[in-house]
Amino acid sequence: MVAEKISIYMKDKGIKGSVIAAKSGITQQQMSAILTGRLQLKADVFFRICDALGVPPETFDPKSDQADV
Repeated sequence: MVAEKISIYMKDKGIKGSVIAAKSGITQQQMSAILTGRLQLKADVFFRICDALGVPPETFDPKSDQADV
């Protein structure tokens, strides 16, 4: 659910996964797998992705209905 919110946020902002992957220290393949739910999003990677996006982790709070875009 959090990964889905990240994916929607990135699409809405026109941000490429490859850019965020590079800034987060993960491969583009890992980023794609996370965003499509094939790979579990671990906490440390989540925080690095948030840093790369320049948003607080609360932006993708699973309790809210949508990402704060």
